Amino acid sequence: MTHALLCLSLALPMSLGASAALAQSPEPDPVLDQQLVLSEMAGTPVAPDAGITATFASDGSLSGLGGCNSYSAAWQSDGTSLTIGPIAATLKACDEATDALESQYFRILQDAATSSLDGSALTIAAADGTTLVYGGDAPVPALVGAWQLSTFGGTAVPRGTVATAIFGADGSLTGSGGCNTYSGTYTTDGASLSISPLAATRLFCADTGEIEPAYLDALQAATGWAVDGGTLTISSTVDLVFGNGSAPTGTLTGQPWSLVTQGGETVDPTLGISATFADDGTVSGSGGCNQYNATYTVDGDTIAIGPIAATRMACAPHIGDAEAAYFTALESAMGFVVGGADLIIATADGSTLEFQVQGGPPPSSAPTAEPSAASSPAATGSIFGAWQMTEFAGQALPGGVLDISIAFADDGTFSGNGGCSDYAGTYTLSGSTIAFKDFVPPVADSGCNVTAKSLQESFFSLVPFLDTAEVTDGTLSILSALARGTGFTFEPAQ
Repeated sequence: MTHALLCLSLALPMSLGASAALAQSPEPDPVLDQQLVLSEMAGTPVAPDAGITATFASDGSLSGLGGCNSYSAAWQSDGTSLTIGPIAATLKACDEATDALESQYFRILQDAATSSLDGSALTIAAADGTTLVYGGDAPVPALVGAWQLSTFGGTAVPRGTVATAIFGADGSLTGSGGCNTYSGTYTTDGASLSISPLAATRLFCADTGEIEPAYLDALQAATGWAVDGGTLTISSTVDLVFGNGSAPTGTLTGQPWSLVTQGGETVDPTLGISATFADDGTVSGSGGCNQYNATYTVDGDTIAIGPIAATRMACAPHIGDAEAAYFTALESAMGFVVGGADLIIATADGSTLEFQVQGGPPPSSAPTAEPSAASSPAATGSIFGAWQMTEFAGQALPGGVLDISIAFADDGTFSGNGGCSDYAGTYTLSGSTIAFKDFVPPVADSGCNVTAKSLQESFFSLVPFLDTAEVTDGTLSILSALARGTGFTFEPAQ
């Protein structure tokens, strides 16, 4: 979009004087003839990199940047009252979000009525009371930070469900509903709270039941907020009570983390993208091809990472692209929340990186010497043979909805169908400990229905985290001690 030349005339006459001041002060006004950076507009913090500036010159001229276009005007003040205009701006094209922010800024500035100075912070108030704050420390609402849901409508959140909300100082809102990640924006007006419609991923989540959709609905219907110590309460159709997201329900340092989703999209587990945060303020890991390291700092539930230094091995194009996107996101980290075996990092663009504790491969061994595949593998208590899934993450599969199968051969290979596509890989087995290897999730067939495709993607994303296989009373259970919400039950294939 482009701006037309802005010539917004005020009704008040302009008579400029070289000694004009923006605020009453016994000394020469400290805000004249220097560039001021907008830190807050209409009660909402403005990021410094938005690039909105103003320079009030002692000759009565005003100039600056609106975030995209440069502008100029004349100003007049008697120490308290302030008039500005007309504003003239360049015609540079801006993206839609920048254009909207710039237009709002110009409207408020054009309607300036009063000014006041508090230390290094200059506040300009428009006739309708809307304010612009330059410099100083912009007030940050106490709800800014990372929070973890503890009760929903007075009922405790089930153990193992990690639902979060990360409120950014820039008005962004990100988090997890317990399985899917979401993003949106929010605004506050005192104790009032308004949250935009939220965009969320659509992974199949059998383990979160009705909590996730109800939680997201309640968030979007929020009307108020209050922080008392380390507790945030959001008023909505039901009360949402959160604890401080970085409380010690889990630990950031001391264990390796594996990236499982980025921006709500499942990350190929075979890439091995990881991060390990050390107590000395360094983070290291793999980007999928190259090893990297960086420094990081933590302040409560905020985190800053970078710059990243990495090796320079040649990578396949798709791996290189994934690695570059990961490094960029990691360097833009803003907030984090740890919940047991889960780590979520919120980034500057409102997206998230979701990690899970990396268990490391079990001891390498050949498959234990068990009988070759039998027509009924359960007859000998062996996992060898063909199996049909009957329960997905603890919930029975409705007949005909999804036909997931798996077959274990005694040569260390496995294969099956995920409901849409055939898959295969290798495994090692030691007692009841199993490790799946060389598994690359295939792309779903184009003719696959939406439900089956979603379930298959969820199943494939969990395969690398499965670590226990047991046959009891003719039923095969494959479980994970690390990834939440996993656990699959199979019966012998007919």
